[in-house]
Amino acid sequence: MSEPIRQEPRKPGDWEYSVKDSLKSKINIDKLGDQFEKKLQKNYTPEKTYEEKKKMVFAEDIAERFLNLLVENVPQCGFEPPSSGKIYILDIGCGYTPEASVVISYFSGNDFNSKDREGVSFFGIDNNRESIEEVRQRSAATKPECTFILGDATRLDDFPEIPKKVHVVIFRHPKITEDKKTGGIWSRMFEQARERLADGGIAIFTTFLKEEQEMLADKLNKLGYEVIIKKTNERAIPIPDVPKAANDGYVIIARASKR
Repeated sequence: MSEPIRQEPRKPGDWEYSVKDSLKSKINIDKLGDQFEKKLQKNYTPEKTYEEKKKMVFAEDIAERFLNLLVENVPQCGFEPPSSGKIYILDIGCGYTPEASVVISYFSGNDFNSKDREGVSFFGIDNNRESIEEVRQRSAATKPECTFILGDATRLDDFPEIPKKVHVVIFRHPKITEDKKTGGIWSRMFEQARERLADGGIAIFTTFLKEEQEMLADKLNKLGYEVIIKKTNERAIPIPDVPKAANDGYVIIARASKR
């Protein structure tokens, strides 16, 4: 389905996938066509039912595509990791965080390793208790570099465990079309993220639709971001029931403008 990845993750065998989260994207797996069916057969495991295997392969495919998004775009945007210490990553509205393992693997990889760097610390925040409790349980024994916070991302100062400056911020599918209806909640989260970005840091945004991407780019410019990359993600998996929509279909990478 997607072309070979140019950079291998550090520990692909350690990836964890949340089928529950992947299925929330409203993609009808049965409509994904012959290529997906071939991938299912290639990954045949007799100990699993067909339905279990289908969900597992779909979740893995989504994760692989997000890794490809990072590989293809982060090197193009002039990202400057710290010369020493850890790379701090903040995922806002993280949900069940199926991307955590991919993000950690990528930013711990060869492109960002140095003898003076100490790996990655990943922080996810969401106000959905169910998702945060599940991801905490799932990650407790396997991901000591992760901290998952149940809380309001418009009030980051309430959570001292989150570093004052982070190097990467992630927003997957922010509900920008609902910003006015919710009293500007998403705008406040974008402002909070901008204030947290370290020099040379980046914010990565994805949307389902082109229209959402356009609205988001306009909002970010008004809030003091500099949009560096704004493009269609050609590797994104389409959503058959929604015309011109795709999971992570459109990507924006921005940094804080210097004022």
